[in-house]
Amino acid sequence: MSLKAVHVLQRETLRIEVMDPTDPERYNRGVRFSPVANVLRVEVDGKNFLFSPEKHDPTMENGGLAMEFDINTTGKAPVGFAETAMGDGFVKVGVGVLRKDTEQYDFFRGYEPIELARTTAAWGADKARFEQTCAGVNGYAYGLEAEVTVTGNRVEVRCVLRNTGEKAFSTEQYAHNYFVFDGATVGPGYQLQFPFDFEVARLERDQDKIGRTIDFARAFSPEIKSVNAVVAPAAGAHATNDLTVVNPSKGMKVRATTSLPIKRIAVHVTPVYLCPEMFVKIDLEPGEAKEWTRGYEFEANAAK
Repeated sequence: MSLKAVHVLQRETLRIEVMDPTDPERYNRGVRFSPVANVLRVEVDGKNFLFSPEKHDPTMENGGLAMEFDINTTGKAPVGFAETAMGDGFVKVGVGVLRKDTEQYDFFRGYEPIELARTTAAWGADKARFEQTCAGVNGYAYGLEAEVTVTGNRVEVRCVLRNTGEKAFSTEQYAHNYFVFDGATVGPGYQLQFPFDFEVARLERDQDKIGRTIDFARAFSPEIKSVNAVVAPAAGAHATNDLTVVNPSKGMKVRATTSLPIKRIAVHVTPVYLCPEMFVKIDLEPGEAKEWTRGYEFEANAAK
């Protein structure tokens, strides 16, 4: 199956589908996630690693390796939101200028666009480049560049964020990694592994922490719709910037890395996808830019 409004990038046995941000029928058209560098499908030897159902709500639902800035689950609201008067515009990095109509930012809310950022894309056989510009509001503005590259069994998403406004700002970025291995329901067989000792809060009874692993030992109980766990390094542990999702029964594995230090790790899980999310923080003075890369290594026939 191939989705609509995508471009295919391929190298050897690795094939990916990337959303075209300029297509009016693109997969996600809401104001939460950025349309930049949205990898919707990854296939290795015909096995798919990402959740991105064709039937979905394009304004509210997304899939793949969706990028978002400032989700505000820990108090980090979008740039300038707190100082913006009700009815005026604020900057949602990766999206554009939206109208404020709530006292607290709510990422589920479909805020009215005042001026969406302008996004362009250039496509190659195994590489795609994106440029997004936002004139901004109230002294805040930005430019965002991204490049998606396929090499061997690896997908890289390299980003550069530039402060083009008059005021300094900080932003928090993550990838909503919608992992699911060839459609297998999340439960027995799935494991989330970390290369450091950690503590975890808010697991449900269907998951177990075993050493450096979260084991999804049982199928989701009917009354549990989702898990929203928080992972933190154990006392004295050094957190490296990577994690691995494996399903030995399927012979599938993905290792996710980021080039910037991880600020925090969230784990959002439902029966149909497993989303480990590594958050990074970016502080920019006017005229300053920051580059970072997220890498994904996929194995379709990992040792069982």
